[in-house]
Amino acid sequence: MNYKNKKIKKYFWVVTVTILLIVFNQLLIQYWLGQKEMDSTVISYSARQRALSQKIIVLTIEQKEDPSQKIVADNLQQTINHWKKVHYALLKGNAQLKIPPTDIPQIKNYLKELTPKVDWIVSNRHLLASLTIKQLIQNQDAYLKTAEKIVALYQINSEAKLFKIKISEFILAFITLFVIMLEFVLFIKPLYSQLEKQKIENDKTKIRLNAILDSSTDSNILIDVNFKILSLNKVASNHIESAWDITPQIGDDMLKYVSGDGDDSFKENFEACFKGATIQIEKKLTFVEGVYKWYEITYFPVRDNENHLIGAAFNAKDIDVRKKQEKQINTQIESLKKIAWQHSHELRSPLTNIIGLTDFIQKKKQNLNPEEQSTYLSKINESALKIDNVIHTIVHEIESQ
Repeated sequence: MNYKNKKIKKYFWVVTVTILLIVFNQLLIQYWLGQKEMDSTVISYSARQRALSQKIIVLTIEQKEDPSQKIVADNLQQTINHWKKVHYALLKGNAQLKIPPTDIPQIKNYLKELTPKVDWIVSNRHLLASLTIKQLIQNQDAYLKTAEKIVALYQINSEAKLFKIKISEFILAFITLFVIMLEFVLFIKPLYSQLEKQKIENDKTKIRLNAILDSSTDSNILIDVNFKILSLNKVASNHIESAWDITPQIGDDMLKYVSGDGDDSFKENFEACFKGATIQIEKKLTFVEGVYKWYEITYFPVRDNENHLIGAAFNAKDIDVRKKQEKQINTQIESLKKIAWQHSHELRSPLTNIIGLTDFIQKKKQNLNPEEQSTYLSKINESALKIDNVIHTIVHEIESQ
């Protein structure tokens, strides 16, 4: 009795350790997923800083053209304020924006390098209109170069974290697998050996019945080396009856229930089992016209207590729900690819307009009067707004998936 209690106690601790490892593994996954989501937020904000800086330049040029436009002035002030807020959030953190302070020295140095420029623009917004377009563009180019380095560093850091996640998961998976194998060797295998000894004491009929898994959802059939049915459970019988309108009987030739399907793989798989192989496949089975289900089918050899081959067992597990979920996931992936392809073309047109107009203005700026300049800048702004709308549409469509 004491020996049995010790075995139970050991088994309890092994199971407890296994469960704790699995729980810890899941907690670690959730933590890293949270970190990944936070990194995505930070990368998104840092990338938007570049767009905001460009928007500030566009609004400043508009204000230069027509200082009386209060809407432009207000929009410029709001953009600058938000730009500053995000900049300091990236540097020092901001709980409202869910942005942690950066702990990457190189990024921190770049942000500190940009801070005087940000502060000057915020404090001297009214002086921006006094700068020439060339000065504005030069300042913007200098800012964008540093901003692009910041985004690149954030992305590299995120990829490094993802690599750590994979390594951690591999180590934990290995430890968990080792514990489970230890549990199998020390407890499950001895218990299985005891059950095998009990099976040896049973007669041939008992061995045949034990070869079939007692399941309310799986189809289980045992046939001999001549393809005669030795036993089958109720689920298997119902499946055969629904497909052939015949109630199968012990001793029936199993091949007559599959030959009409035109699929020789059934016979080939059983013949492989007779040679000692275990085979597992996924197959779509049709029961009536237009109605089908996916099954995970396993063929494995069955031997008696003297290791003589009795025949082979056939197990069909219903995986229709899982296969449909996989199809749904693949459909969603294709939908996202379609969104990316479609909107890339929608972005290309306004972006081409902006590039062409800015190139034209640079080449012809000496010959353009203010009215013409205003017209081209309005077209640039219109194209930029189209890009902004497409980006918002992409984000909305992705979030709705």
